Order: sequence, then structure tokens, then C-alpha cells
Amino acid sequence: MSKADDYFLSTLFTDDKGVNSSEIICRANFNPCNNKYNHFIDARQPGVGKTSNTLNFINSNTRGKHLVIAPTHEFLEEIAKKIKKEFVVLKGFSRACRKYDDDTKEGEIIREMNEKKIPNKVICRYMKCKGACYYRNQFSKANKRNVSIGMPVQFLHLYDFSVFDSIHIEERVQGGFKLEWNTKEIYKELLKLTEYIDNERQKQIMEYIKNKDLENLQSEAALLSDVIQRSNAEKVTMYTKDHKEVVKPDNNFLNKICKLNVNNLLLYLELESRDKENKLKTPYNSISVSYQKFLFYKQLKYNIQLNYNCATFPKITFLHNLKVFEELFPQYTGVVEIKRSHYINKNVKIIKMGNSGHYKSYLDIQLAIHEPKIKKLIRNEKYNKKKKICILTYKRLIKDGKFLGLDAFWFGASHGINKYRKYDVLIVIGTHLPNLDAYKDYFLEHHPGEDIPNFEDFIKSDGKMIPKDERLKAFYKEKFEDDVYDSIHRLRPLWENNRKNITIYWFGNNVPEKLKEEFDYEEMDF
Repeated sequence: MSKADDYFLSTLFTDDKGVNSSEIICRANFNPCNNKYNHFIDARQPGVGKTSNTLNFINSNTRGKHLVIAPTHEFLEEIAKKIKKEFVVLKGFSRACRKYDDDTKEGEIIREMNEKKIPNKVICRYMKCKGACYYRNQFSKANKRNVSIGMPVQFLHLYDFSVFDSIHIEERVQGGFKLEWNTKEIYKELLKLTEYIDNERQKQIMEYIKNKDLENLQSEAALLSDVIQRSNAEKVTMYTKDHKEVVKPDNNFLNKICKLNVNNLLLYLELESRDKENKLKTPYNSISVSYQKFLFYKQLKYNIQLNYNCATFPKITFLHNLKVFEELFPQYTGVVEIKRSHYINKNVKIIKMGNSGHYKSYLDIQLAIHEPKIKKLIRNEKYNKKKKICILTYKRLIKDGKFLGLDAFWFGASHGINKYRKYDVLIVIGTHLPNLDAYKDYFLEHHPGEDIPNFEDFIKSDGKMIPKDERLKAFYKEKFEDDVYDSIHRLRPLWENNRKNITIYWFGNNVPEKLKEEFDYEEMDF
């Protein structure tokens, strides 16, 4: 047993062949009798069957209700095709509303109401779409007992974990949201409910808001949510009753709609009260919540194992977030298991072409120099060798999924997607790097109070451009180098049914060390 740091302890188990390993991590003072959570992380290499295992589990447990969280709708649709039971991929309002993008009066009204943050239920009621509304119908179907759900992490607030029999998280959990508290604005929203709640109760609720009284506000939450729904519904009915067709709503009507989200108020107060108990922050009026932290919070409310499938699982960031959350909620304690694999395929060859980094800052100049040679390489592979080729590069170079006439995708895109596995050749152009602000943001969040590094001090040799400071280097490797690693694996070079000869021409620096271990590697003058 070895220390992961002063807070966590880690135990590593490896099989006899050294191919598969399992790491168990828990709080240093962990008591198994008080286990409150389990995180099972399948961080084996891409293409070895992580998602297939999830699909097999769901398909063999058809009577359960399962949740799959993934980074993109494209990935979720790919999963949905392979699930044998009813499976609903939830879409947000702008994506699911059939009229949202229409170049019509109705489409214009919907977009304007949405931009003014009118609640989705109010927009649907106002537009009178009835049974033709895909946005509402998807929830009616998803809420049935044995129907499983796929959704992006941004939809986490919609469901308590208590309704699911298993939860599966595909790829990294990234991003977050902000909760804000403005007592005056909350009062204004509450005053819109005057006709629907008695005066004394309204005054009492406003007193709870003023005092940030979480316990008493929780006791009023169900009533308050019900009143908001009823108030908004009746206002829509009154405004539209004399209109035979949908008309553009005036500002007077829109200003009467209550936009208060009671659950967000409660979450804000709970997180703020925990921060105060731990003396983490001085008074403030906003809280940033990462989706990973929100996952912990959801699991705290209803303990169910969370199953992650992520070959580039960000262990350092995850454990940092876990430690912070456990300090906020000491009752949240348990075990993390990370499973890894170490397969190789020397039929895949990486050829690093020259020493140019093709960095963003002077990419146009370098492309002008090297593009003729790159096109000659493409012609040779495509027409002489009859190879299928795609390109991995910067997002800004790609137009309609193409660059230099070939299918292309950008660094960090398409996590988990299998559609690139048909290609024989990949051409990488560029070096995927964070900007200096990203390094600074990471350091301030993860290493407060420590000695400040030189953020502009880099190792610039042997085909590398990486920070000298070990803390910044760890951040770069976990976030940006692993993004590149995962992008390369969209061709599925380790996939059991796809172990053919693949060639990767690399025009850039910072070839991930993990790729050099897995595949054949050589350098060539260019």
C-alpha cells in the first residue's frame, strides 16, 4: 500500500502477464463499515470493449431502468442503435423542438422566448403544439418504468438517481454551471405569485430567502414549485384565450412569468452552508459547480455505484474534486476502483515527419511551406496504395468535416465514436497545447498557496514542447496529451476485430508516450 497523497491511500493489483491492473483508492482513514459510494472506472485502452460491456449489461437486464451519460448526442445515438430495449436519448429544448429553427413566425417566437429565459414548459403551453411536441413527448416516454435513458451531463438536474437501477458514464465528465444568488431578484420573482399564495406565507418565504434559511425553505419547496407551475399556466391561458392563432407575446406578459428555479436555490444554499462550515470562502453571491461535483452530490442523495468508461480518465483532477467534496460532506466516503490494460499492436506505425511543431501561432506559414509535400504524401497513399485516409488537426482548419479534401476531425473531438475505424492512414497536423491562462487557472484551483511556477518555462527539445514544472506537466499530460491519445484511437488500432496495418504520419510535436509504447515509432526527415 502506498500513499497517493496525504489524503488518499492506493493499492495496485496486476495480473501475471502485466496486461491488466486494478487500483483501489480510498480515504486514508476510511472505515469500510461507513462506505457511502463506489466509483468503478474502466480506464482500459480504447477499443478493448468498455462500451460493449455496458451494452451487454443493459441488454441482459431488460427489466431495469438504466442511465447512460455521454459527452455528445452523436455518441448516444450510436449507443442507442445497439440497445435492444426501449432507450430514449434526451435532447435539449433548442435541439428537440421541431419548430425551433423554422424560418417562420412561430420559430421566431419560440427562439425569442427561449433567449429571454422563459421556462420551456411555458413556451410549450404558449405555442399549443399539443401531441406534436417532441420535446415534451420524449420525457413522457423516458419516465416510464423500464425505459432506459441516454443524456449529456448537462441534463443531470432532471433526475434523482433513485429512479435508476444502474448508471454508466461514458468518457470524461467535463464542464460545469454557475449558481447565483440575488436576494432582490428572487423577491421580484416571488412577487409574481401574489395572487396564488396567501400574504402571510409569502412574507414568511421571503424571510427565509433573506436569512438564507435552508431548512425552512426546503419545507416550502414542494408548495412553491407547484404554485410557480400553476401561476405560469394560468397566465398563459388568460393571455392566449382570445387569440385564434399564436401571436408574438408582449413584454408585459413575459415579465409576469415566474422564472424561479426552486431546486437551484436549495442547491446553492446547501453548498454555500458547507463552504462556510469549512471556512473555504468569504461571503459571495455565486458558486461554480463542476458536473463531476454534481455527480458526487447526486450520489450522496441516493447511493448507487457509478460506472465510468474512460480510457483517458483524469485521475488527478478526479481525486482533487473528490477530496474537496468529501471535505464539504464528510459523510460521503467510499472506494474508487480504476481498471487499466496494457495491450500493444506493433502493426500500427507512427512516423514523426520532421521537427516542425505546426503550432497554432504560426501554422499558416508552416502549412504554406509543407502543404505541397503533404499533398504528395496523400496522393501516394490514396491513389498508389489505395488507402483510406483521414486527418486530425485544429478545429479552425476544418470546414464541413473536411481538410485538404479529406475527412477530418479535431483534437479532443469524437470521444468514444467508432466511425473512424474504417481508415488505414491518419495524418496528424499540429501540436495540441493549452494557452497560458489554462495553466494558471489549473494551478490556482489545484495548488493554492504553493510556490508559483514560471508559466512560460518549457522543455523545447527532442520533439517536445511541455512545461518544466511537474505540476503543470501533469495537467498538460492529463488533459491535452490524453486528448490527442484518445483522438488517435478513434481509428480503433487496438480493436480486436480491426488489428490491421495502420500508418500515422505525424506533422507536429508531443507524440504521447503511451502511443510510443503501444505502437511502432520512428522519426523521418521531412
